[in-house]
Amino acid sequence: MANIYYGLTASSVSTGPFTGSTVVFGPESFENDGSRDKSHAVSGLVPATTYYFSVVGYYSAGATEVPASRSEVSKAFTTPVGIPARVNNVTAMSPPALDDKMGGAILVEWSVLDSACGSGPFLPDGSVAGCQRGEATPPVNYKVHYKRAAAPDSAYATITTSGSSSRAMVRGLVKETLYSFAVSATNSANEGVASREATAAPDKTADALRFADVESARAWVLAASGKLRLSSANKK
Repeated sequence: MANIYYGLTASSVSTGPFTGSTVVFGPESFENDGSRDKSHAVSGLVPATTYYFSVVGYYSAGATEVPASRSEVSKAFTTPVGIPARVNNVTAMSPPALDDKMGGAILVEWSVLDSACGSGPFLPDGSVAGCQRGEATPPVNYKVHYKRAAAPDSAYATITTSGSSSRAMVRGLVKETLYSFAVSATNSANEGVASREATAAPDKTADALRFADVESARAWVLAASGKLRLSSANKK
């Protein structure tokens, strides 16, 4: 029978008191339906993290370890980068700035993934519950995917933002045309599952507002230069 020690440094699994190490205890570690195995899968590790391992034998009666049987410390092993979690709370709306409205833009916003990275169970989206970004560093980037809602089988266009962003402006869209938007997170190795879609259409009313602004400004300039004609009703 044997116990497995693992930790973040070689010294934590080489000699006592094994501070900072975790122990996977037998007999469950090395027995499967009564038959002894020579391998064991250690679960609950943190993605993109380097670990060291050692193995020590023990007597099955009383589970007393035999220090002389402890193996050499393994070579450093780094767990794979995880898959980023699915992005949530995605919204799409007409932007507040008039210039953005005029350009056929839609503002897309979402909740950023938590920067904490620890162990946990795998979730349905393929991510680890305790590590939403799939690794501690560097931060993830976000991709905004969009296409016309009336063409569900067409390919998405994509823009990419930095990892600190929680919003993106999608420009150059056709006004009064409904678009579908989804957001996914990417880290150094993987891309997560895309979010649920949000829909929005660029607002054409901004064109009328800008035209009114232009006409008002033109009238003001003419009046200032003395070239604005008054109606006969206003003449004295």
